[in-house]
Amino acid sequence: NLSQKALEYYEMAISYNREFADAQFNKSLMLLQMGDFSAGWRLYEWRKSPNRKIRITSAAREFAQPIWLGGENVTGKTIFLHWEQGLGDTIQFCRLAKNLSDRGCKVILEVQKPLKDLMANVEGVDTVIHHGEVIPNFDFHCSLMSLPHALGLMIENIPTKIPYLAADKP
Repeated sequence: NLSQKALEYYEMAISYNREFADAQFNKSLMLLQMGDFSAGWRLYEWRKSPNRKIRITSAAREFAQPIWLGGENVTGKTIFLHWEQGLGDTIQFCRLAKNLSDRGCKVILEVQKPLKDLMANVEGVDTVIHHGEVIPNFDFHCSLMSLPHALGLMIENIPTKIPYLAADKP
């Protein structure tokens, strides 16, 4: 099948150069498409590599506080979740905030300005800000697109509560 063949070519390219960020990233997309979420989300972190030819500039944010990728206990801590890519990605992945609040932490969610009102009632989010507003104090940060990796998201544990967004009535 074509997906398996493409995966073989990515693996061949990576065997020549382990730091070939574009091949690692593209392999992640293929693995996600094939349903291998564990490896796919892990390799998806290559999108942030400065060695990629096409960089996602909004993924390259840096803070003094450490990034949270699932290793540290977050009970009693505050995590700053920040948008990274498009509006649709923010809408899609905001529902993972509840997975964090269920671990006993406070969640600050930063979204693109047009989404701030829509995100006001996302379950598990304590504070919503838009990009450019002052960021409240936090202990860890994580981009929304890194959350599936940090949470160990698999097909079986994708939050399926629908609806997970609700607009206020005018």
